[in-house]
Amino acid sequence: MDDNIIQRRELGNFLKTRREKIRPPQVGLPDSTRRRTPGLRREEVALLAGVSVTWYTWLEQGRSIKVSDEVMHSIARALMLNSHEIAYIFELSQSSLRHNISGMKTAHSIFQNVLDSLVCSPSTMMDKYWNVIAWNKAANAVFVDFDKLDVVNRNIIQLMFTNEKYQSLFPDWPTKAKKCLLFFVSPAPNLSMTSG
Repeated sequence: MDDNIIQRRELGNFLKTRREKIRPPQVGLPDSTRRRTPGLRREEVALLAGVSVTWYTWLEQGRSIKVSDEVMHSIARALMLNSHEIAYIFELSQSSLRHNISGMKTAHSIFQNVLDSLVCSPSTMMDKYWNVIAWNKAANAVFVDFDKLDVVNRNIIQLMFTNEKYQSLFPDWPTKAKKCLLFFVSPAPNLSMTSG
């Protein structure tokens, strides 16, 4: 059997096993007792990743489809994959991303200096995938301690749905979470700075 076919099938199987391990409440979805499958449904992963259900289904089925780095990162976040799992799916998808598995930019030192000067204002800098790539000490104290998070877990969308401390910052968390998802599936600027 062709190596590409084997890799596509392995990728599909791997994504399916990770999808089945996630309980809907972990990503802010209601948990119904009438589910036919454990974990998330394909359509739920597709929604969280911002891709079509058909496309995601084809990916799990091991069909020969084009997969971009951006989409693979979105799927990795939706499935809450760790850095080793992300490296594995990029290898299986034969992504062009080889030199930097995390795919995350780092902030230029001048931006970090600006953040550090905002001593009393918790501030972060994000890339277009909502990954926090720079922060100051105040952000560590108020939001979450970004220094202690694995690089692939420094994502605002992921924090919004998986980190209780971050969720507690929002009195009306369900409304904020929905808005967060809407922003995520919309085009975002390449870099943005936020200040609390």
